[in-house]
Amino acid sequence: MEKTDTNDAKATRFDPHGRVSFSFVEKNIIVYKAVGPFNQELIQASASIEPETLQKAKEAGKYWGAVLFENSCEATHKVFEEFTKYLLDMKKADMANVISAFVFPDEIECASFMVSSYEQCYKTAGLPFKAFKEYDEALLWIKSELAKLSD
Repeated sequence: MEKTDTNDAKATRFDPHGRVSFSFVEKNIIVYKAVGPFNQELIQASASIEPETLQKAKEAGKYWGAVLFENSCEATHKVFEEFTKYLLDMKKADMANVISAFVFPDEIECASFMVSSYEQCYKTAGLPFKAFKEYDEALLWIKSELAKLSD
């Protein structure tokens, strides 16, 4: 399984807080493991390495991303502003995930009040998004939504 990690991104003025790794679990399925809390520099680190991963997925056809949170999903308002801008930029470049599912297990710090902020980022960007508590549920939803797109 090929894996890319924000720890491999070029350093910026400030270090990223948090970490995101991208792994292909199938030729057009990418799973993101996100370990928070997050700062704006993490979005910038992700933006510097994610497009290469997404290009490989795009070559395989329609693709999706599932984000699995570990430790915390906490982020500031500024991070969500930066993330929304990033999603809009990726959509404009035709590089955004066709469908995204985020997995917020009950034990994830700040999940109860952060989910709506993530949902709003995707809503503003006009991208399909749904939140789940379990990975298997997210995977089933993604596969059913991709099947609808293939029809």
